[in-house]
Amino acid sequence: MGTPKGKGNLYKALNQAKERPEKNYSLILKASDTGIVSEEDLGEIRAKIGEDAYQQEMECNFNVARAGAIYSKEINDARNEGRVLDFGVDNSQLVHTTWDLGSPENTVVIYHQRDQHNLTYKVIDCDFGLNVTTAERVAHMMAKGYNFGQHFLPHDGRTRGADNMSFQNKLLEAGLQNVVVLPNAGFGAEDKGIRTMKDMFSSIFFSKLVDVEDGLLDALDNYHNREDKKDGRVTNVVVHDWCSHFADAFRYWGEAIKSGMVMGSLTPKALGRAKSSFGKSL
Repeated sequence: MGTPKGKGNLYKALNQAKERPEKNYSLILKASDTGIVSEEDLGEIRAKIGEDAYQQEMECNFNVARAGAIYSKEINDARNEGRVLDFGVDNSQLVHTTWDLGSPENTVVIYHQRDQHNLTYKVIDCDFGLNVTTAERVAHMMAKGYNFGQHFLPHDGRTRGADNMSFQNKLLEAGLQNVVVLPNAGFGAEDKGIRTMKDMFSSIFFSKLVDVEDGLLDALDNYHNREDKKDGRVTNVVVHDWCSHFADAFRYWGEAIKSGMVMGSLTPKALGRAKSSFGKSL
């Protein structure tokens, strides 16, 4: 029970209830339908809180971005511009991965490709929720049959655990090649990474696989800054919840490209210049 804050857990629960009506009861009560609040009072509420908040609080509209949403506009643009498509892997291009590390279930692996011809990027696959050993994870990846390039870990991928082994070494030992640890980007790394991905977003295409099955776009859509409970003001502090596992793995792709670590890649600024030149040459 509650009011929408983007397409988060409440939205998922509602859809699950609709799919199994024999097991669950679901009900949406819009102020415009119930008649409990007068039109005059609704008008005053709308004027006071604004249209977006009104649509969420009074009309149960899940399509309004939650307060502090970081990538919601970019995700909406990708959908509207037809950049969420049903496509498979291009075997002529390498598949690179970026990782966010946590417990096995919370580790996220995102699979990327670069299209050298039209200077775009593709997100083709995503792993999350796998309760597996490192060796089983590598076997799972190899079974996909992708032509792998590099695998980018966050800077803590080099940290040694109680067994004196880093996660990078464990992946290498399990048979994964070209495992690269990104350098520590220092203070403000998260904010800089987000800005980089926003700059790149218009050049990124997403497979429907990562939308429908893997939940990546849902996570990016719900990735948000913290809202001050006292006055509703949105802070510049990112909320670290289930969404941030996906979002961190996502932004590491930008960090890898910006640092020039992806073989033959263009930085976001160089990409913009190249796309402009490419367009003029057509």
